Amino acid sequence: MKISSITATADKIKIRLSGVEAGIGVTVKAFVPLIVGNAKENKMPGRQVVSHTAETEEVIGLPRFKDGYDLALCRFDVEARGRPLAGVRYVTETCDGYSKSSFAFSVKKPVGTWVDATEEDMDLLGFGCMMNEFNCAWIQTVTPKEGDIPHAFNGKTYYFNREFMELYDSLMIPSVKRGIPCLIRLINRFSYRLCDSDEALCRVIGHPDYEPTGFNEQMSAFNIRTEEGFEAYCACIDFLCTRYADPESPLFCSTVMDVGNEINAQATWHNCGAMR
Repeated sequence: MKISSITATADKIKIRLSGVEAGIGVTVKAFVPLIVGNAKENKMPGRQVVSHTAETEEVIGLPRFKDGYDLALCRFDVEARGRPLAGVRYVTETCDGYSKSSFAFSVKKPVGTWVDATEEDMDLLGFGCMMNEFNCAWIQTVTPKEGDIPHAFNGKTYYFNREFMELYDSLMIPSVKRGIPCLIRLINRFSYRLCDSDEALCRVIGHPDYEPTGFNEQMSAFNIRTEEGFEAYCACIDFLCTRYADPESPLFCSTVMDVGNEINAQATWHNCGAMR
């Protein structure tokens, strides 16, 4: 018996099995997909969200949401006769009303630059693509001011700094008007050009092994070692996708996102020590 696929629909998680044997109990466990702890401590799996046991059938269905938590984010362990079927698994497909854009930009000219290029240069040089770097440590906040932007994600409300988002919007709008696709790159820079971040936020999104005396001390790896940090990271991606990657958004200009920077040089560029 094997796992063929795990599909997320609008309201269900469907685990499809092949080689099904009758009369065998199957247990599905869903966990927050992170490792708790850091390199200096013993690491433990993330919190268990769901445990479900059922008689063997070709498709095992679970509710998509458990107490507000979206199981599409989870890692799944599936056991039969007390033994794992295929190790850790994640959602492999989305369908049946779950929003998924098939839109793809056509890059007319393979020459690009940063989005802060002048509109005159955009037209004169005929750029075919752009890139903009979004600093999560700037745009998010855990101490919102009046007017900051609320965003609902995974049963919680997150807030984004309106001042910074309007600045980013102003950089994206020339690309939007010209139909030029823009690559979004995410970074986690705590201080840059004399502009400091929300200190309370940095304690949430900063990597547990962040070393502020490192080579590039202003930047930290994303914190996906704690559930709070992981959800803040996912909420930020979801917010940016809603704003810039939804074809129905007036700011739609991106279908490609770089969700981490220099992942093969974490010790140097993200100050979180050796990854192991």
